[in-house]
Parts: sequence; structure tokens; C-alpha cells
Amino acid sequence: MDARLEARIRQLETLRFCAGDGRESDSAAAGTPALASLASLPPLPSTPVLSPAPFFPLQFASAPRATPAIVPGPTPRIAGTGTAEPDGPAHFPFLGPVSDTFECLLGAIQTYAGIRPDESVRNKVKTYLDALSEDARRTLMARIGAGQLSEPEWAALVETVLIHETFFFRDPAQFEFLRSAVLDQMIRHKRRDARPKITLWSAACSTGEEAFSLALVVLDALLAAGEATEVSDGEICPNSRWTISVLGTDISPESLSRARAGIYRNENLGSFRGLPIRYQRFFQHHYEIHPDVHGNRAGTFGPPAAGDSRRLLVREGIRKFVSFQPFNLLRETPPAGGPAEGFDIIFCRNVMIYFEYPTRERVQAMLHRALRPGGYLALGPTDTLVDRALFRPHWDGSAVLYQKHDADGGTRVQR
Repeated sequence: MDARLEARIRQLETLRFCAGDGRESDSAAAGTPALASLASLPPLPSTPVLSPAPFFPLQFASAPRATPAIVPGPTPRIAGTGTAEPDGPAHFPFLGPVSDTFECLLGAIQTYAGIRPDESVRNKVKTYLDALSEDARRTLMARIGAGQLSEPEWAALVETVLIHETFFFRDPAQFEFLRSAVLDQMIRHKRRDARPKITLWSAACSTGEEAFSLALVVLDALLAAGEATEVSDGEICPNSRWTISVLGTDISPESLSRARAGIYRNENLGSFRGLPIRYQRFFQHHYEIHPDVHGNRAGTFGPPAAGDSRRLLVREGIRKFVSFQPFNLLRETPPAGGPAEGFDIIFCRNVMIYFEYPTRERVQAMLHRALRPGGYLALGPTDTLVDRALFRPHWDGSAVLYQKHDADGGTRVQR
């Protein structure tokens, strides 16, 4: 679907939701100019949705080397979601009392990000609106209706309802199934290629723990297959023929910034509560850099600030295989820059529970298109597959992975 048409459809869905009581808008009755034409609409922004959060003391055989703090680069700015008429801005057709504004905002968030307005979401949106003045509420809804919110503004709005609960190797049985039943066979199959590659997508990756977990599993599998070498403690290098890439996407710029930094707190119920012992060597203590008297960051290393929990950094030998970018799962097309032939493996877990059935159907269809024939999709334990004709499930008794049918209608079972 053309991106401009997709943006137009979302705009109309939001307006229809807010005018769902059948009343003609005041602006329409007064002859207000129509909303922007399809030709003038900009492309829909590319953004994403969310993920799950988790102590145990990590043991190091030797003191880890001090590493400079990672300064995340700026999150890419994406074009806004709306436009204006040639002769002036488009208008939101109905601005009712606060109660209507509340329902309209819920509808706008669901239209944009797919998040179902359950009790938790409604409470968060109510708290958000209560902090705004009457004029601020009206201005917000007018700009949403006119398609004038910029991508950072949409991100800030959706951020108020997102849940960032994630940790390394969440649902370990699924990772073990991927490692033993899929990756081992996939490596044996792909090693016959002149330039073998394995591509993975962690959709709705939140703060990045899942994406880094996938990188660790793939590199560990290559090492076991003799297709990689551990050149130093915490760094595995695939043989020169191999290309490994993991893409992490999310709708939240704040989460992506933390993912790019690769720094996580080691505390009770923190990110490391599910990390297997054999992967501990891929993390090192992270220390703040104290600027010198001239403000240069090349100052001396020191301990974390007083009262700050110990933090751990994903080693560069793992980070170099993982990239992050914003993406909204409601997009019709997969992320830009993905493999033309499709991803080998996609993880999109613990997200579908926040969507209504039609949205789940739409998102899963997009994920199906993003996979190569014979590729694998991993959903969360509470997520359900909508169209069973698209995938063949593979069980090991405690976990399931869904394999996309080959182009000829069959499946290539890699077990």
C-alpha cells in the first residue's frame, strides 16, 4: 500500500472514531476546507511497539577492562504524520468536552500504534490528560486531527502507555529450541553457500535485551559448529565468509536510545535475571567517565555515581552485530534496509496481547511477508497465531516456533 494512502486512511480512521456519534462537525457545517488531498500527504513515519524488565551478581574471572561510556547517537528524525491544505491547515472536525477528548485520544493512539485501550491504558491516558490544561487538550486534539503531530510528538504521546518489561533470554525454552532445533540445521544448510549469512529481526525489541540475546545465540551456535572463533574473552568472530546481522526495532525512541547504548543495570528483577551463566563473559562492568577540569570526556575513570546501581555493558564484540531503528508494527511493509530475500528468523513476542484481532491479523501478515520462505517466526507464550495457513508450527514440548511455507506451498523443516 502506498505510504501516503496509508497515512490518509489512518487519519480518516481517527476522525471517524472521534465523530462516531453521527454529529456533523461544526467546522464542516461552516464550510471549513477539506482535509489534505492524497497527493499532498507525506510518507507515513516508520516507527515501532514495545517489549517486557528483570539480579543476580555476575561473576568475572578477572577484573574487566574499563570501557568509555557509550554516547548514543541521535534517533533518526522521521517526517511528521500530517500535512496542510495549500490554503491553510486542515482542521479537526469535532472538539467536544473533556470526556470526548479522552475517548478521541484513546482512538488516536490505537489507530497510530494499535494498542488496545484496556483499563491500564485508559488510566495512563487519563493521567496524561489530567496534567494538561483545557486549552492544551484542545490544541493537542486539533493537531492530531489535522495530522500535524511530528514523529517525536507522536512518540512522546505513545510513550505514556507503553510497557517496557524485558530481560535477557526471556522465555529460555524458546531460545534453547531455536539454538538446538533451528540454528544448528540452518548453519549446516547455509555453510554450503559461498557467502552464507543469517539475518534476524527482533520486532518490538524495547530496550534491546532480546536483540542482543539473539546475537549471542547465533554466535554461540556458529562457534559450536566450527564456523566461528572466540578470539578473546567475550568476543566471537564468525569465519570470514559469514555475515551475521540482528535488527532491533521499536516504536519508542527512548527505548532505542537505551538499546544502542547497551548499558543495563544489574539489580533485583533487572535485565540479567534470565541470563545463562555461559553468556556472562559477554558483559563487562561499566564506569562513568569523569570529565577533567576543562570538561573533556577523556577524563579519568571512576565508580558509578553515589546511589547508582552497578551497570553492565554489552561488549563491543557483540554490539557490532546488532543495529537498531524505529519502526511501527502497523506499517504494511517491513523495515527499510532488511534483506531483500527476507529474514531467516523474526522474534515478535509479548506484543500481540495489546492488539485487537484485526490488528494482530494485519501485523502477522506483515511479519509473514518479511520472512524468507522457510524462515521462522517466534511469538510470545500468550500470543496466538491468527492465520494458521501461513505457518507450520514446530513444538519441542515446552516451546513453539512457526515456520513459513516455502514458495511451492510446502515447508522446509530444519530440525
